[in-house]
Amino acid sequence: MIPKPDPEICQLAPHHLDMPASEILNLEDFPAGMKSALDAGVSVIAVITPFAIDCFHRGNPPPPDRIVDDHAAVILLFDRLLNSGV
Repeated sequence: MIPKPDPEICQLAPHHLDMPASEILNLEDFPAGMKSALDAGVSVIAVITPFAIDCFHRGNPPPPDRIVDDHAAVILLFDRLLNSGV
């Protein structure tokens, strides 16, 4: 059985983009997708939605500086990360 989400896309993306996984940023709205990206070495911004908020607070939540609950905040966080060299 293939896990959901299938981590293969996060593992193949660096190869297909011809860049290191550490230079890729993945936006995720569910913990399983976040785990797949992190397991592949890809940086993640967790976009918390009303549908997944409880899931993000169980288990291993993402680092607080990588969580946004407003889609407009994604741009601000991305800009901050880009300017900090992360």
